[in-house]
Amino acid sequence: MQKLEKILATFYRIIRSKQNEMCKKIHFARIPVWKIKFCTNSTINQVLRNNFSPFNVDNTAILNKLRQLQPFTFIPDPGNCGDMLLSSATLNFFDANNLQYKIYDWKYFSKNSENIVYGGGGIWIPNYNSVWIKEFLPIFQKAKNVVILPSSFNNCPELVSVLDSRFILFCREKKSYDYLIAQKTPATIILDHDMAFRATDQIISDHCEKINKETVDSLQKTFPLLFGKEIKFMRTDSESTGNYTTDLDLSRVFGSSRPTRAQAIFGANLMLVTVSCFNIIHTDRLHVAIASTLMGKTVYMHDNSYGKLSGVYQQSMSYRKNVHFIK
Repeated sequence: MQKLEKILATFYRIIRSKQNEMCKKIHFARIPVWKIKFCTNSTINQVLRNNFSPFNVDNTAILNKLRQLQPFTFIPDPGNCGDMLLSSATLNFFDANNLQYKIYDWKYFSKNSENIVYGGGGIWIPNYNSVWIKEFLPIFQKAKNVVILPSSFNNCPELVSVLDSRFILFCREKKSYDYLIAQKTPATIILDHDMAFRATDQIISDHCEKINKETVDSLQKTFPLLFGKEIKFMRTDSESTGNYTTDLDLSRVFGSSRPTRAQAIFGANLMLVTVSCFNIIHTDRLHVAIASTLMGKTVYMHDNSYGKLSGVYQQSMSYRKNVHFIK
């Protein structure tokens, strides 16, 4: 019971708001209204910021391409809690560098040619092609220019078939880079780093807009309230190797098929505060590993089904002494 009270207290501090004319004080376990402000002066926010340990990556290539492209329309990568962390870091990166952009409006399918920037992630594999063939290839085909931010690319001939000189594709590991180069398309292919590595402590946001009660109810039912020294956040989806047991597939606790800024902020904070509750974390989820590393935890990374984590580890994480890759 003490563990339950401890974790509830942690979440209460993260999402509470003082009573004022704009919002009401909210209890995580019993939420009548889900309109919140993260208290920037709260104890838990300060703890997160004090333990935040950012990466140092070269932004030159991405900034050069995005500045040439602006203004552009940004499409966040749909998906799980890890994708929300990725999207939140990306939006903060845009804002910090004063880039001119708007977020894609899913209610309005533009008939005009636009510069499109698609959020990084791992969607470009056969497991999810029914989504991106239907949702995103039609947008790309009529776009003025397309940038796909650092992603994994594996066996995606449908995407390759539409690539032309309008496209710039950033790869977050060498295996994806080698795959695309071998296709000999007119597109520009660049090896870079996952956008989550650009996260600063601004990702521990000072506000979160309205999240509906259904989301909260889902979290309450799904989230096992754990707190301790060591935990396994292993995946339970189609990218799992099937070799590991798990305490919780953290990435699947929250997500969105059409992410908003509010959802990205919420998901990022949820992931960061959860991993901060543990000292040692085992995971085959890339963004759980990145979030845990950002929070200074000891991380043991395991690979997914097609080698994404090993590639990103070699490209961007091997120099971090608190991160270990398990072959």
